[in-house]
Amino acid sequence: MKYRYIILSLGFFCVMLSACSPVAVPPKQYYNLSATLPMQSQTSAQRVLLVTPTSAESPYKGNKIAYTEQEQPYQIHTFAENYWASAPAKLVTPNVTNAMISSGHFKAVANPPYGGSADYRLDTDLLTLVQQFNGNTSQVVFSLHAVLVNAQSNQILHSKNFTVTQTASANNPQAGVVAANQALTSVLQQLQTWVVNSTP
Repeated sequence: MKYRYIILSLGFFCVMLSACSPVAVPPKQYYNLSATLPMQSQTSAQRVLLVTPTSAESPYKGNKIAYTEQEQPYQIHTFAENYWASAPAKLVTPNVTNAMISSGHFKAVANPPYGGSADYRLDTDLLTLVQQFNGNTSQVVFSLHAVLVNAQSNQILHSKNFTVTQTASANNPQAGVVAANQALTSVLQQLQTWVVNSTP
């Protein structure tokens, strides 16, 4: 009887232990923002462009992927298991730099810290990067503010907002990431053309 009680107790303990075992947590997914523009013919101009790091305000300072819902379009949410590889602004900066290099319009394109002389400075600010869910469809809105400055006089020459709305192929964060990269490519194409035309 004593041994039977011990066996039953052990069995009950095993059942309780399995019931209290940790719940499987889905692995976190990390995504990049990357765009490659075709290389244009290099000009003989001696212009030097300084590209400063892209700035951003919350919720784009962290690496959480933001979204909105149709019922609450002004409330920004973030996905629990889906993240950018780094803060979106940090991911945008090298893409802006590469877009300026591929324009072939500048002798050199530099990033801080840069001790040499530059003719122009390009400042950018990430305004919006959000996936909007509207019923059975979703879209990504990507908005970038750019300011072109005379680096010698520190005078603002031009400023412009670039906004692209890209439809996602599905209603999930993975499709939103693809749409975000497509939107980034479109914004960089517009930005490249604008900078080239603004720096004769």
